[in-house]
Amino acid sequence: MDTFVPETRFGFWFLGTRTWVTQVVSVALDDLERLVPARRASYPVVLDVGCGQGKAFRPLIEHFAPQRLIGVDAEEKCLARARVEAAREETLVNLAALKT
Repeated sequence: MDTFVPETRFGFWFLGTRTWVTQVVSVALDDLERLVPARRASYPVVLDVGCGQGKAFRPLIEHFAPQRLIGVDAEEKCLARARVEAAREETLVNLAALKT
């Protein structure tokens, strides 16, 4: 049985911090880059499933230089914050609600 569990108040706060971006997201993307065979300078589309508040949009753009980024999340509260982050980017960012 698949059950959606909404983020806690603490989790929501923490996922919006600079610490989350620098110590978790950026480190994970550095690790991911090393695993990508035949690395390209740019990718047409990057999909961020569980994009949360959109704090990974900038690091994803910096690492993969997509022409378009798609962010998907199940929580409208997160997507509202992600819209703010998306508006800051020159790269096209499309957001969608994941149906639970």
